[in-house]
Amino acid sequence: EKLAKEKLSSDSFKEIMKSGEYVAVAVRVGPTKQLVVMHKSNVHLLRDLSRLFPQLAEVTDPAQLNKTEFDSVLYFGLPKKLMGEHQMSGYINDNSGGKDIKVGWVARSDDTDYVGFMKKMLLTMHNEKMIEMGAVPIHGSMFKLKYNDGRTFTIVGSADSGAGKSEMIAKIIEMIYVQKGKEALKGLEGIEIIAGDMLSLHEGLDGKIYALGTETGDFTRMDDLLGTPFEKIYAHLLEQGSVTNPGVTNERVTVPNICDAEEVLTPTRVDGIFYFNNYEDPKGGSAIRLTSVEEAFDQIIHGYRVNKGTSGDLPDFDACILHSRSEKIRALLDGKNLEETSYSIPLAWNRQGDDICVGYRDGESNTQEALQRVKNMFVGERFYHKENAKWASIDVEDVEYNLVDNSFSLIGQDGERVLLTIDVFSPVYDVDAEEDQWLIEQLENDGGPLYERIVKTYFSSVFGHTSEGNIGKVKRNAEKIKAAAIRLHGSGEIQAGVIFTQLARMGMEHEGPRIAGREIVGKFAGPEFKTKSFQARSKEVREGLKSKLEKTLGGTHTVSGEVLPEVVAHNIREQETRYNRAAVLLTAGINTPKYNVDEAIAIREEMSSDDSPAKYDLVPPIIRNELGRAIDRGPSTQQRFIERTPARVERNMDHYRELAQDSIDSVELTYRIMLHMGWIKVSTPPERVVGNGNNIRVQIAAKVAKQLKPDQAAEAA
Repeated sequence: EKLAKEKLSSDSFKEIMKSGEYVAVAVRVGPTKQLVVMHKSNVHLLRDLSRLFPQLAEVTDPAQLNKTEFDSVLYFGLPKKLMGEHQMSGYINDNSGGKDIKVGWVARSDDTDYVGFMKKMLLTMHNEKMIEMGAVPIHGSMFKLKYNDGRTFTIVGSADSGAGKSEMIAKIIEMIYVQKGKEALKGLEGIEIIAGDMLSLHEGLDGKIYALGTETGDFTRMDDLLGTPFEKIYAHLLEQGSVTNPGVTNERVTVPNICDAEEVLTPTRVDGIFYFNNYEDPKGGSAIRLTSVEEAFDQIIHGYRVNKGTSGDLPDFDACILHSRSEKIRALLDGKNLEETSYSIPLAWNRQGDDICVGYRDGESNTQEALQRVKNMFVGERFYHKENAKWASIDVEDVEYNLVDNSFSLIGQDGERVLLTIDVFSPVYDVDAEEDQWLIEQLENDGGPLYERIVKTYFSSVFGHTSEGNIGKVKRNAEKIKAAAIRLHGSGEIQAGVIFTQLARMGMEHEGPRIAGREIVGKFAGPEFKTKSFQARSKEVREGLKSKLEKTLGGTHTVSGEVLPEVVAHNIREQETRYNRAAVLLTAGINTPKYNVDEAIAIREEMSSDDSPAKYDLVPPIIRNELGRAIDRGPSTQQRFIERTPARVERNMDHYRELAQDSIDSVELTYRIMLHMGWIKVSTPPERVVGNGNNIRVQIAAKVAKQLKPDQAAEAA
């Protein structure tokens, strides 16, 4: 770090920055503001960057930018020679200006001319900042299930790239748009994605757990979309996307506007914390397994998954042993102290030309101990390798170590030698390829590969290793979040568990996420997941709306009715939004364009003192839109009919003044006047509320409403 600081403050660096070859752009990444200084040859990446992150005035308006204090700076496209071949990317802490900011860099090369590198560094520095502030960054997704009774269930799913989270969400969306009938959807009305890749967990003053997202766009694998209903449903968004790596492995499209900026940058209460498991068979059980918070967090911290080739992560030896299909192999580590018996400490992956081989980790243990570890894993077992482009088997009798190449070779019964590459360790095959059919049949007879390519990434995060100074901090932060989750779990306010997507299991690439999506929809629809806080809020909303309707209809015997279920549901969700905005996070310094603690405290105090029905909206959402547009259009050529308010309406003006006091705005007051006059009922469909027969009545009621609530009239419009 000291050397990097010297290079980034050197005369050479200053000359590079004065060259006129660099441009700067501001980026909002969750709760952090970051400045990207990029070489002009990389400017084309701005098309992806602008689709990924919120485009708000604070990062686009020059007047606001001049007042902005950044949390980090990323120099993208520095000359290789400045930082050196061995420091192509990285970041440091710089407090020379009196404020601790992150300074990152990515060297200029063909390999790094890719928005994924920029995104990775921005999220890495976001994560470090969140850890220092007291939060826990999570690589995964956050989505909200919306049920027709107004209840929402927000799930945080921790998962690295290729774990199946995107595929499962796509299957849920497919169910919503394709599958018919409320019963089939278990009352699910919709799903809202709040974080697609990275988020942070925070504890609130109320003891609840909240999360904040980072991106509004999505850096989506094309393979996840092609030929799926998701591709058709979101065609309008895909058309706005930009394609990266066209025609090669891991082809991506950067899709804008998947998430709403307000939702991303406002705390959202978490109802479930889950870990996505892409490699295990739930063995006839549910694809959604509820567990203790401790078990879920253990999985989240280790971040196990089978790498599907969407990241450069290599298998973790200990994880592969612990999840082997062989009980004898699992016994090598199961129940033992990993620090004393670990296979990941003495062994490492080593490149030999085009091959990735098992090798000895220099400086850890000794070569003899490493050789014995490999023998424990392979001797007496059958493995598969390619010989002259065809698969063959080897029954391992011994293992030899080559000190010069730092590699191991398996020795067979007939003396054959096979270099221990990653493909021998755990074969990857194309299930459509004819030459692989033999291997597939052999593995099916064996019960699957002895070792899966299970990687292990701390908190499922591949966005740079946590800095040494922050390792202790993130552990302490995680313990606080876990303790809060345990308390909430005990009272039924939060759920924890594992979601089995089976994405990495042969033949389950599509069926696994579909099963998980179907089960997750039904799992949380049951009454057992209607928490005490939801029940209390639901009761409060129903009573408030009932009181408001009774007051609206007071003095008339021509109209009666009950508040519509969809109106109740809408108001419950609106109250939830207010509760989220009122969340006082214990993470000091969190501030976004959509949230700050001072405003949260003010909203909290207002909510605690406001027990009137004024905060509830009687207008059904679909009618509110139609009614608002009709009011905006005005009376047109029929203006002469409403120049004077009808006598019947005039007689009720005192009542309408009372209604104005607890109406949200002039649109709601218009609706309530029409209800009281008997021109509509609560069950009147939208087209009849504003239809030709009611157009004059809408304008009469709107005229009165604007007189009684002039301030809200313009706001409603």
